[in-house]
Parts: sequence; structure tokens; C-alpha cells
Amino acid sequence: MKKQLLLILIVMLGWTSAYAQIPDGSIAPDWTATDLNNKSHKLYTLLDSGYTVFMDVSATWCGPCWNYHNSGALEDLYNTYGPSGTNEVRVFFMEGDASTNLACLSGPTGCVGGTQGNWVAGTPYPIVHTQGPAIASSYQITYYPTIFAICPYDKKVYETGQLPTSALYDFHLSHCAPPPLVVDPTAITNIKCFGTSTGAIDITPTGGVPPYTYHWSTNATTQDLNNLPAGTYTVTVTGRKGTQGISDPIVVQGPDGPLSLVLESSTPVGCNGILGTATVAASGGWNANYTYNWQNGQNGETAYNLGAGNHVVSVTDDNSCKVSITVNMAPAVIPTASIATPDVITCSQPAIQLNGTGSSSGPDISYQWYAGVGGHIVSGATTATPVVDAASNYTLQ
Repeated sequence: MKKQLLLILIVMLGWTSAYAQIPDGSIAPDWTATDLNNKSHKLYTLLDSGYTVFMDVSATWCGPCWNYHNSGALEDLYNTYGPSGTNEVRVFFMEGDASTNLACLSGPTGCVGGTQGNWVAGTPYPIVHTQGPAIASSYQITYYPTIFAICPYDKKVYETGQLPTSALYDFHLSHCAPPPLVVDPTAITNIKCFGTSTGAIDITPTGGVPPYTYHWSTNATTQDLNNLPAGTYTVTVTGRKGTQGISDPIVVQGPDGPLSLVLESSTPVGCNGILGTATVAASGGWNANYTYNWQNGQNGETAYNLGAGNHVVSVTDDNSCKVSITVNMAPAVIPTASIATPDVITCSQPAIQLNGTGSSSGPDISYQWYAGVGGHIVSGATTATPVVDAASNYTLQ
């Protein structure tokens, strides 16, 4: 009688093992298995595709396994939420006992190791025999049946127990929901120069269920945006399984005004090899940290020793916006000296006024008269019309 009770107890509990089962929340070991229809399945491929994988590790001889199998819980789960339903889950039957042969799955005929009946008939989801024992070992099961749920986004495994269909699906929703889809810009490129379309936004979504689609406030549908003017942009990213994320406003900035460069002052080229200078001033653009470069290699606002001709100078702001102007240095203007024929000094007219008004004139022109031997300049030696009172040669410079 004691032996019979012990046998019944073992049948009711299924098979047990001396080692510990894989803990809930562990990373599920990957596996590749071929089902009875000779179709290959890889766990991580299914998980990476966003499917929650339910795995029934049973033995054909196990009574509790047979009872749960015939409850239809996994069959209904597969039909409702599997490939022909909402396409959220995948279900597998794994024969965990290596001592049972393939025939045991179809009933007692030819079975070695024991069977409860035909496990194949009416089962819509894949059945794995050959790799089943190795998979059972990698998950360290301690009894049959062991029902696992493996979540797609973190690849964590949980034992669910022998739940009805509704509870299995609730477990999928509560434990295996996709992570929130977060949309953050990884790089924002502000426009280079005022009024240009040289901005860019790069984003890298995380979470949700790839692949993603994109819809920008500009109606663009690419992941990243290029050739943007200054402005504010948003993007809605949509993944599979209804996951969606909306970015915060993304601002592509621009300067308040255009970068400009003007000639502020210059010193002209003079006679006798005297060279000129020119000073420029920038405004606008990104800021006042301007960099000036002259065609002749000089740097800074002012260039020195400039000869006659055109000199190109450029200014660059902090965002590499660059503008240039050409500074023209006029050639030196050589003044002319012209003296009208003077009157004659006489006794009645002992002093006369020389007339150099035909010479060059202007604010930059100065006059200097010189008297030759015996000559005498009474007044106005630095004017165009000096007074002299002695006969001599007079020179205007």
C-alpha cells in the first residue's frame, strides 16, 4: 500500500530533479530547434522580432503534463495571439525526457519510454523532440510540466505555472510589455550663416519595438533631417506593437543677423614708397569672436604696408560662417607744382606776389617755397602765394 501511494504521488507531481531550476528573471539561454515538420526555430530570433515565447517542457509519460496539454490553454493562446491571431506570442512543446522516443508523441504504438496518448493531434503550435532534452537541461527544470514565458525585449525567463489562457496572456502583458519608446536627438547642427538652410538633426530612438517609422513636423519621413533653416522641429516615431514616442521640441538655432564686413578706415598709399593701411570691422553673425584673414597673410582688423591695388580680407565667426570684401588701395597721387610768370620787381614795386595757385591743392597738399641766391621771401613761404622782395630763382615744393 505504501508503495502504491508513493507511486501515485510521483505521478501527480511529475518528475523532479535534485538541482535548482533557472531563477525567474534570468536571461533565457538561446536555443535552436527543429520541430516535427522539419522547420527550424531560433529563440533569440523570435525574441528580437518582438514575440513573447511560451515553452511547455513536458514528458510524454507525465500525467499532469497530459492534463494541462488537454486543457487547451496553450492551444487557445496560440490560436488567439499567435501567427494566425494578433501575432504577439509563439508557443512550443518541448519533449524534455531523452528516454522517450519520437513515436511516444503520437501514442503508444512503437513508443519506448511511456506516453499518455497522442500529443500531436490537434496541437497547432510546434512540437520539438530531438533538441527538447538539451533545452530542458539548459533551463534546469525540476519537474514536468514546466511552463516558461520568455520576454522579447530583455530576454528574461519566468515560470508561469499551469495557467489558463487568459492568465497566460495577462502574464505576457504585465511582464513582457515593450519598453517606452524614447526619442532624443543625438546631434543638432545649427545653421552656419544667417538665412541659410544648413542645419541638421540626428536622432536615435530607443525602446519600443523596431523597426521604426518617422513623421516630422516638416512632413519628412526620414530618421534624420538635413539642410534645415533655423526653427523648431518635432518628430513622432512609431514602432511595432503600437509603440510610439514623440520628441520634445528640437531647436535649430541661427544668428540674430547676417555676418557683415565693412572698411572702417584707411591710410592711402603715398609718394616715395610710402605704403598704406586699412582697417575693417565685422558685425552680426554668431558673436563678436571674429577671425580676420587678409590675402597677404596678415591677421586682425588692420593690415599694414599695403601697396596700390585690391586686397581681399575675410572674417569668420564662431560657427565658421565667412564673408569677404575687397579693399582697394588707390595709387599715390603725385602733386604738381605750377608757378605763373611773376611780375617784375621795380623801384616803384619793390615786392611782388608769386602765384602758385595752379599747383595741386587740397587738404592733403602742403606748400613750401625756397629762395635762391640773393632771394628773399617776405611772407607766405608755406602758401601758394608768397611775397618776395628780391630778384632770384624761387622754387615751390
